[in-house]
Amino acid sequence: FQGLRQKNAASTSQYERARQSELQSLNSLQSLKNQLSLIGTRRTRLLQQKESAITSLDLAMLNLERTKIYSPIDGLVMQDFAEQDDFVQPGSQLIQLEDRTQVEVRFSLRLDQLRWLWNSVPKDSTGAADVDARDNAKLAYTYQVPELAIEVRVEADGNRFSWPALLDRYDGAGIDPRTRTVPLIAVVDDPSNVSIKKEAKALPLGTPPTLLRGSYVTVDVPVGANLPLVSIPAEAYRPDQTVWIFRDGRLAIERVKIAYSDEEVAIVLVDSDAIQPGDQVI
Repeated sequence: FQGLRQKNAASTSQYERARQSELQSLNSLQSLKNQLSLIGTRRTRLLQQKESAITSLDLAMLNLERTKIYSPIDGLVMQDFAEQDDFVQPGSQLIQLEDRTQVEVRFSLRLDQLRWLWNSVPKDSTGAADVDARDNAKLAYTYQVPELAIEVRVEADGNRFSWPALLDRYDGAGIDPRTRTVPLIAVVDDPSNVSIKKEAKALPLGTPPTLLRGSYVTVDVPVGANLPLVSIPAEAYRPDQTVWIFRDGRLAIERVKIAYSDEEVAIVLVDSDAIQPGDQVI
């Protein structure tokens, strides 16, 4: 139209309308270019929002998974500190479980009784082929107890039930100041492994299904296996820590060391110069 106007083949009004149409097309083109650039920016923003949504979803799934607590042991719920749908802070105590796969038995020994444990360390307890007295003495002054197989028993109405256990560790690192005894812990690996050692004829009871928590038990610890011992009547042990022995037609008064004594017997450490098995005591 501009060329036609110069040749007087088109009117001014036609030229103006063509010019106006051109400007409108240019404006539309620029608008479309602006929209195209905005679409790229919007796409980038939407992709960022998508990544943020995925991260939020992963965090929500992780938080949902954290609301489920899986117990590492099989046990009984002794106490619960939260109700269902309660809001709890991280690190709050929710429940208290009691492990029923094992049972710990706490008991105490006097120092003179504990010495028997120190003297009852088996030769292969440290993994060495031979352990001399010096190694045993060194082990005695550490915080390790010998792994002795012991017996835990419960008596009820003349019936005696027994569980095998293993001496595990000290309950602490010192002497109880109230009782002046050393607390120890034994572990019963299988509380349901119970055997009847003695059954009362008058009132026989059914075997307990397990060793119940809070039971009063008696712990039998085998000691002195590597020490020579003799048993004498309790009345043969004199108040001055001596024993009268009839030997070769003569009276011999020998001082002895007592390992254990009760109303019936006294267990004496064998001494080649003092007392031997087969001696006649008075």
